[in-house]
Parts: sequence; structure tokens; C-alpha cells
Amino acid sequence: MQSDRLVILWLQNRDSSWYNHARDAVPAVDAFRLAVEGLPDGWFEVEWWETWKGERVRTERLEVRDGRLPLTIPQLKTDTALKIRAK
Repeated sequence: MQSDRLVILWLQNRDSSWYNHARDAVPAVDAFRLAVEGLPDGWFEVEWWETWKGERVRTERLEVRDGRLPLTIPQLKTDTALKIRAK
């Protein structure tokens, strides 16, 4: 979901399910890069959420340039949500 001041992004590890977690059988998705496009240039706060536990794991400030916010996504063991807000 995206507006010009807020983006909610969900990154899914398709193998992250209660069944696979119970068996400790969740293969991680390799790290990758992506860019959120269509944002106004400026600084944004990015909150990273580990969705399995419902915990925010980190917050960082990143700059949008030329309407693009580049993101480096670490290895995904579970799903990850990002809340990106203009600052």
C-alpha cells in the first residue's frame, strides 16, 4: 500500500508457516535488493518488523532520490513488514 507520505510493504517467505516453524523447517530467502518508486524526494523513516513475533527489529532514516527509495533486504527467515513514513 502506498501514498506519497506512507508505504506499507510486506515481504513474504512463502515457507514461513506455523507448520514449518513447528518442524524447524523454514528455509530462508536469500538477501535481495528492491526499490520503492513514486515517492517524493526527501528523508523517510523505515521501520522493519519481524511479523512472526510482532516485533519491530530496527528503524532507520533513508533518503529518496529521483523518486526511488533503494532497500537492501536481509535474508528472510520469516515474513517482514516495513512501515515507511516521510519525515
